[in-house]
Amino acid sequence: MNSRKDRFDVVVAGGGLGGLTAAGLLAKEGRDVILLEKEPAVGGHAAPFEWKGRRFDTALHMVMGGSRPTAGGEGIITDVLTRLDVADRCELVRIEPMYRAVFPDLDVSVSGAGREGYVASLAKHFPGREDAFAELIDDCSRIHSEALRFPITPGLLQKLAVPLRFPQLFRNRATTLGEGLDRYGFDADAQSVLAALWLYLGLPPSRLSFPVWGSMTANMVEEGAFYCMGGFGRLAEALREGAERHGAEVRTGTSVQKIVVRDGAVRGVVTDGSDTFHAPIVISNVDARLTVWEMAGAEHFPADYRAKVENLRPSIFVVALYTAIPADLVPSETVHETVVFPSKNHDANFQAALNGNLDGVTVTIPTITDPAAGPEGEHLVVIQGMIPGDCRSIPDDAVRQLAECAAPVMPELPGHLGVGPEAAAGFPDRYALRTIGPIYGWERSPDQLGPRGLGNTTPIEGLYLCGHWSQPGAGVRTVIISGMRVCRLILGDRISKGIIG
Repeated sequence: MNSRKDRFDVVVAGGGLGGLTAAGLLAKEGRDVILLEKEPAVGGHAAPFEWKGRRFDTALHMVMGGSRPTAGGEGIITDVLTRLDVADRCELVRIEPMYRAVFPDLDVSVSGAGREGYVASLAKHFPGREDAFAELIDDCSRIHSEALRFPITPGLLQKLAVPLRFPQLFRNRATTLGEGLDRYGFDADAQSVLAALWLYLGLPPSRLSFPVWGSMTANMVEEGAFYCMGGFGRLAEALREGAERHGAEVRTGTSVQKIVVRDGAVRGVVTDGSDTFHAPIVISNVDARLTVWEMAGAEHFPADYRAKVENLRPSIFVVALYTAIPADLVPSETVHETVVFPSKNHDANFQAALNGNLDGVTVTIPTITDPAAGPEGEHLVVIQGMIPGDCRSIPDDAVRQLAECAAPVMPELPGHLGVGPEAAAGFPDRYALRTIGPIYGWERSPDQLGPRGLGNTTPIEGLYLCGHWSQPGAGVRTVIISGMRVCRLILGDRISKGIIG
């Protein structure tokens, strides 16, 4: 039940995973919090999508680490759920193999069974390169470790000490994935397999930050890849339940229209229903561009901050196809997560996407890991391909392109959907289509990271950013860390031991 209060310690605008994390942890620390989400359900990209009685994950495929206990304690996601007393509300199970990469003449399943399993799965296809793969993952692990330890808001002395304290991050601060992989002497085929998950980061090897890819890869190898049984909506609902259990108020179907700013400081928000909530702190978990230009108002930000927001490049969009297919039409070797490309040249695949051709797709079949997620005798299938960020409409032949791109791993799919050269739309009653984006917030290129991107603080006193539009970036685990970071910034020395970021 919604209260009739209009004064809170904190207002959270947007109920994505980052906003839910911040709301829950702040409420547990005794803050009076209200979270306002414009959609009917919380979760953002983790919110479920319903079609013909079947429940799909809208955009998420798997959690890359953050779930498995490590030498330092619980994984970050498990730790947050435990702190909010809802760890039993969400079951995260390991995916093995982590992913399968399919090219016209190359098919590799990459293991997430620790460093040894990862190296062995690659060496099976590229013998004699075990030492190079091991060196790569060791360097990625150092990058990941340094990224976790990097100060949220470094002072002058900390900045001066970066080359000594964070040598891998400093060395690779301007390095692209392509440049990074070149150092290890891998041939073109090995580089294509290693870089295949660029689809999860939105840029090809020539433009993607090597530390971003390295941190993601190390996290996957060290902790594994996981799926949330019942769908990732369960994770969002668990975070909501945890926040409410500790006193936060969560309202869905309520959009923040205006962030009230006076004398350089936040004063509260106004909703689409003209309700005003007074608060000295507002955490925005929505599009940073909307936050600056429309909600708070550009006039309240200094010129250099406005210029930064204006010049940062948003990530690409995706078009997603959701369908259900008879289980006997899915080959037995099919795995939970597959990336399929018509070429080993990822930059050419990316350019094709910018030109409107869906060259390169992810094929996710959650019912392989969670058979109860769909009706008996069926597999749920989600296929995603990239489209230009300025393309707000679905390409006319998107269904045909997506089905044909996925055909190397699901040969019966085009026929099931009824698509072909003369039937681009196929049988519309057998699928649903959606566009999602910008799928990863900002582009994760070297020139947009660190101080060149947006942090969790803003020039307006009391206004914070979390989610994939702020540090440390996109990804389930990563946006949860962003919520933890904001808590740390707000609470400072008063924070409970263990809430990190």
